Amino acid sequence: MAKRRGNLVLVGLCVLVISVVVAYVEIPPLWRQGSRKEVWIYGSLMLLGNAMVTLKGLNKPLPNPGEWAAFVLMPLTKLLMHIGYMKP
Repeated sequence: MAKRRGNLVLVGLCVLVISVVVAYVEIPPLWRQGSRKEVWIYGSLMLLGNAMVTLKGLNKPLPNPGEWAAFVLMPLTKLLMHIGYMKP
């Protein structure tokens, strides 16, 4: 078990190092161009991606995006069916 945990830590560190190197290459040109919003979006997506890779590496269940879409769109679907715009 200790060896497996060590491998997970190594994988997590590798993902972190690769992310930092990519960010080091990508962010400064964006910052110099004045693209502050793009830097924030890039950082947010990189953080989300790192979290998902880490969870996947730890064999944790990841949420299905299709379930999120169904949860968000279900009230709209019910409304459209109620007013007769959609048929069941």
